[in-house]
Amino acid sequence: MSISCFNIHNESKQIFGSQNVISKLKEEGFHCNHKRVTRLMKENNIRSKAEKKFKITTDSNYERPICPNLIKRDFKPKKINTLWCSDITYIKVAQGWLYLAVVIDLYSRKDRRVEHG
Repeated sequence: MSISCFNIHNESKQIFGSQNVISKLKEEGFHCNHKRVTRLMKENNIRSKAEKKFKITTDSNYERPICPNLIKRDFKPKKINTLWCSDITYIKVAQGWLYLAVVIDLYSRKDRRVEHG
C-alpha cells in the first residue's frame, strides 16, 4: 500500500495530501482507514506541496517621497471629525474578489464611508 500511496502522490505532481490519496486508493479498490494512510505517508516522508495562498500586494521599494507621520500613534482625538482611519480588505467570493473599503472617525468609532466592488 505504501507504493500505491507514493505512486498516487507522484502522479498528482506531489500536490495530493492524505485525503486525496485515500480517495484514489478507494477508486483503485483498496479498503483502508484514513489513519493508516496518513501514518504510511508520514513514515515514508510523503508530503503535499502547499500552494502559496497569499498574494503580496504591497511594494515597499519606490522612489516617491513618504508622507510625514502626523498621528504619531496617538489614536485618541480630542473632538469629532479630526482623525479618520481607512482600510481595504479583499474577500474571496464565488465570482472572484470583493474589495471592501472602510473609513471611520477615530473619535466616535463610527464608519463614515463604506464601499465595496
